[in-house]
Amino acid sequence: MEKNASSLWVCWSANSSQSYGPNARRPYGLSRSGEQEIRKNENISRFSADVIRRKVARGESRTDWKRVKAMSRTEVERLADRDEGPLPDDWESGVTIGLPAAKQDIHIRLDTDILEWFKAHGRGYQTRINAVLRAFVQTRERVDRKSVIRKGAS
Repeated sequence: MEKNASSLWVCWSANSSQSYGPNARRPYGLSRSGEQEIRKNENISRFSADVIRRKVARGESRTDWKRVKAMSRTEVERLADRDEGPLPDDWESGVTIGLPAAKQDIHIRLDTDILEWFKAHGRGYQTRINAVLRAFVQTRERVDRKSVIRKGAS
């Protein structure tokens, strides 16, 4: 597998029937807390966009690209709605364009019960803590912007 800092990383599933759709089989297991969590799928390989382009050029793609390119946007959206369900009206409000900010190693003291709760939900607890903090900050920023707009209108 090639690594190139400027290339786009994408997922290529060797068994797409297990990957997508509301009724697709998913490799679930139970976490230590007894809740469902998704296990790693051994059928997923990661390739750079450059490697995928070379695979397509060599004919290694099983996708019917002529059919895909001939599909209208309406047909693509209909199939996506059928497979994944319709998107909520405000789905675009949660989209962030650009690269994520770099992470910084810190030392933080958390209440034991809080840390245990995050750890009890399986691997990735630090990522979940970061997501909760990000959601809090983004909510506060929206509230702060609204209050500035209201003060400006008075």
